[in-house]
Formats: sequence, C-alpha cells, structure tokens
Amino acid sequence: MVISSLHFFPVLQNRYLIVVDDLWTEECWQIIKCCFPENSLGSRIITTTRKAALAAECSSSSSDCIYNIGLLSEVDSKKLAFDSWERLNGSNWFSLSHPGGEVMKRIFNLSYNDLTPHLSTCLLHLSIFPQNYEVEIDRLVRRRIAELYIVGARDRDVESIARSYLNELICRNMVQLSHLMHDDAPRCCKLHPVTHDFIVIKSIEENFVTVLNDQNPVLGRNPVRRLSIQSSKQDRYLTRNDSASSTPAPRLNLTDLSLVRVLDLEGWDGPVCLDGINNQPLLKYLSVRGTDISELLAAIWELRSLETLDQQGLQMISKQHCGRLENLATVDLREHSPSFVKGLGGLDRLRVITIIWSSQQCAEEDYCKALLSSIEKWRNLKSLTIHCGLGCSMEFLSSLSHPPELLEKFKVTAGGFLSFPKWIQRLNSLYFVQISVCILLTDGLNILRALPKLQLLILGLDFVPREAIVIETEGFSELRGFSVNCPAPWLTFGTGALPNLTHLQLEFCSGSAMQESVPRGIGNLQRLSEVALLYNQEWCGNSSSVIRTVDAVKRQVAKHHNPINLIINKTKVDVVQEVDEETESATEIESGSVQVQQVGEQIVRVSVETWGEIEIEVEGGNINHA
Repeated sequence: MVISSLHFFPVLQNRYLIVVDDLWTEECWQIIKCCFPENSLGSRIITTTRKAALAAECSSSSSDCIYNIGLLSEVDSKKLAFDSWERLNGSNWFSLSHPGGEVMKRIFNLSYNDLTPHLSTCLLHLSIFPQNYEVEIDRLVRRRIAELYIVGARDRDVESIARSYLNELICRNMVQLSHLMHDDAPRCCKLHPVTHDFIVIKSIEENFVTVLNDQNPVLGRNPVRRLSIQSSKQDRYLTRNDSASSTPAPRLNLTDLSLVRVLDLEGWDGPVCLDGINNQPLLKYLSVRGTDISELLAAIWELRSLETLDQQGLQMISKQHCGRLENLATVDLREHSPSFVKGLGGLDRLRVITIIWSSQQCAEEDYCKALLSSIEKWRNLKSLTIHCGLGCSMEFLSSLSHPPELLEKFKVTAGGFLSFPKWIQRLNSLYFVQISVCILLTDGLNILRALPKLQLLILGLDFVPREAIVIETEGFSELRGFSVNCPAPWLTFGTGALPNLTHLQLEFCSGSAMQESVPRGIGNLQRLSEVALLYNQEWCGNSSSVIRTVDAVKRQVAKHHNPINLIINKTKVDVVQEVDEETESATEIESGSVQVQQVGEQIVRVSVETWGEIEIEVEGGNINHA
C-alpha cells in the first residue's frame, strides 16, 4: 500500500464509505484517518487487517466494531487459492515447479518480514516439529527459555514474556490454537500446513533448524544448530546448539554431542545412551518421555544448569544436586524410598512438579512425613499436581504448616480429603484447584469462596447430599469454570452467584431418590455460556434421578437469557423449551375464513463444543497441565 501521496489529498466533507484493505501498521492508519474525519452524516471507514491489536486501534468506540472473520471452508479455500489445488495438495506449496509457488512465497513474506526478531525466531522454532503436530504450549515455552531467547527480563517474568510472544503470533493468525484452557489461554498450538511449509523453507535459508526425515535423510554441509529427527512412524526430536555436522548414529550417544542446551527425546523409539550426560554443562531442558530408557543415571543430578526434567515413568537414582531444576514432570514416587522423597526438598528452586503417589504410601507415616517435608521446602513452587490411587486418602496433607505461598495450581486426582485443608485459604495466588472431599462442613466452601484469583474449580463430592448445597452471592468473584462430580448434584445458585462463571459442568450418577435433589438457579448465572452434563449412559441412563437432573437442567438452559451451549456426555444437543400445561397459552389468529391456533411452545436450538479443560483424566505427565 502506497500512502505517501495521502498527505496531499483534500479532506472529505461529504458523506462517504471508505474501505481500507490489508492494513499493516499503525503509522499508516494515523495518516489515512486524517483524510477522513468523523462527521455527523453517517460516514464509515471499514478496514481489514491481520493484526488484532491494529484492529482495536482502528475501532473508534468498542470491540463491538471489530468482526473476527472465521476461516474459510476447505471448499471455498480451494476455489480462492488455485485452479490446480490437487496437484499442490500434499506437496511443497512454495516449490518453483508448482504454479503460484513464487507468488505464495511473496505473500507469506509480507507477514514474515513484518515480524520483530524475537517473534520471527519464535515462529521459526515451530519448524522443529512435523507438519500438523499439536505442540503443547508449556513444552514450547520452556524449550525457548532454555535456548536463552527471552532476554531483558527478570527471572520471574521470563515465562510470561515467552507466552506473550506466542500470543502475538496467534493474534496475527500465523499460529493456530488447538485447545483452549478455562481462561481462553491456549493449551496447544500448531501451524497450518501451508504456513509450516513456508517456515521450514525459512529455517533452511537461515540455518535455524536442520530436519532429517524420510525425504531428507542426509545432513548437508552447514553447521547444525538445531537438529530435528523425524520419521513417518513416530516423531523424534533432538535439539542442539553446537556446530557438529556428523550424521547421528542409529544408537544415539551423547558423547557425539557438545554444548547442548535442549535435548528433547520424547517419542524416540531407538536405543539411547546417556553416558556422558554430565559433560553437558549447558543442558537446561531434558525430556526422555516415551523412550526405552528404564532409569536415569545418578549423573543427571550433576547438571547444574538443568531447569526442566521430563522423565515420566522412569526411576531416578536417589542423588539430588540439581540446584537450578525448576520443572519436574512427572516423577513416579511409588518405587522410591522415603529418603528419596524427602531428598526432593533439596530442589529449592522447583516451580512445577507432578507426582505419582500410591495408597500404600498414604498409609505409611515415613512417606507422609517425607512428602510434607519436601512440599514445605518448595518456597518457589507454583504448580503441584498429585496423581493418587483411586480412593487414596490424602488427608495427611491437611497438616501442612507452611504451604508454598506462591502456589497457583493445586491438583489432586483420584485421591481425596476428609474436608478442605484450611491452609488453602492462605494461598492468595491460587487460580486452579482440583480437590475431592468426603464431607462438606458449614464453612467448607468459605475456604474456597474467599480466594481472590480462583478461576477454575474442579470439585469432587464423595457423598450423597442430604440437603441442597447453596452457592451464595458472595465470593467466587473471578471463577470462570466450575465442575462438580457428585452422585446427586443438588446445587442451588443464589441470585447474583458466580458473577463471572461461563462454564458449568456436572458429573453425576444415580444418586438420591428425593424428587427435589436437582440443580436449581442456573438462570441466576448471568454470564453462563456453556453447560456440560456427564453420566454413564449404559449404567444409569434410565435412573429416575438422572432423568430428573437432565430434564431440570434442560428447562433452565432453555429459559436462560443467554444462548447456552449444552453438552450431554460430550455430544452436541438441541434444547426444547419445556412449557408447563398450566402456563400454556393459545392465541387464535384469524385470516379470512381460516383460523390458525398458535401454541406458546418455543424451540431453542444451540450449537455446542466440548469444554476440553474439564475432561478429567490422569494426563501423561505433561508439565503444568490444567
């Protein structure tokens, strides 16, 4: 867009409708809008841009003026892009041998060249992964931190800055979201296949990543800065920052490498030798998840720079010297001694940990004391996840005298407590809590209600309520998502309760036989947009209490002033508004000699999507998953 001559355009005084297509910079907009001042004649300026921030700048009043255009369907995309789509499909879109390849490269270069250096390196980093691969945000962020790409920030701000880079690429429509978390933050991301092809070409041009795969099985002459080994059977990754250029042997041996910062072996299905890993003084990120490594060597603890260790399902030798380790996911403590559990407390910089715990350990005092001792030493801990055996009593954790004050996420799966630990109310940074209790005392919910930052609550109630559980108006001011797993979800939401709640999930079974034990007051949840019901259709689908609960929720959803997305057992449904016989009215409409009777029944149809964040299961050790 050439805009220099706009300075000489006369200012329009008449009524006008102007369309400014493909706007790129705020400077351009400031020049353009001066020529078209606002007037009282109903004039309008329509702009199109790929940048969300620029769209907000162009909006004169509010976000209501911004229309986010959705992606074209596959059919429309084919019509718009090529007459020879099938010949390009499944191949390199930017090859000069294909029609339009050079044109497409020039188009994509517009977006790429507009990126700042830190954003372009963030985008190029995604070329490490295969096409259509969904990358976990946490994994990507911690890899980038390990490669020292986040500069000029204090330690506590590094992660948030790394995430802001990725969010900027998402706002520019260069990176796609795969899953959303409870606060609409991305959980996974990926590249469109065409964008991925372009980024791979850029990575080759700039020697950013070297990819070995079925189509490119041999290394070139350029020094290797990052090496990604991929196969059609299973993706494999090896990221390195040295200048070695030898082809990796079928048996991966660390003695062949030097100056490695990131070693991501997740999914590597070949033999691996970790001998010599203690000779990697710069190693900050190590993942051996999904490999054939049975145990980690004691030398792993000599890595003074190691910040992230992902070793799900492996046994670790009990020697802890990793003074810089911040992220440990997932450590299986079922096969370790109490002294090992207690020794984990020496990792005083730990920020994220996921633990696998057993019912037997809950019953042994030495193990309980050891875990309590370690948790109390993790003063920097922000995320604590404990996967227990089913029915495991975690009540011993209620005796924590000094819980980590910076804790933001506390999650216990399968196992439960007698009642809510009182120390939870002291954690003012908590935004995510998943917990199950056997009894709900009068002040039970008060412990959670007062948490100032709580956004997602996954609550298990291991009992059948004898009376309604009332959620009052006060408290839970920031709660966005609320999931309740209870035999009979006898909940009552008061007027003005949960003012910011958008997602409600109820998981239940046959439960109580009392007629009144159904959810009530859903209409009082002012910002509600989605309701999910979960129950075993085969085992209790015909239960009268289940039928009552489902019908009660349907009626309230249909009458809600918001359009509510309803999900029943992860299936999209249509909601039919129930009309009681005593309130049904009929209106006769006469037209000539014909009489038409109109019944007051309405049919409300809503489209829904699954709230993936509340699909409760023991994940595969992924770092900091909600």
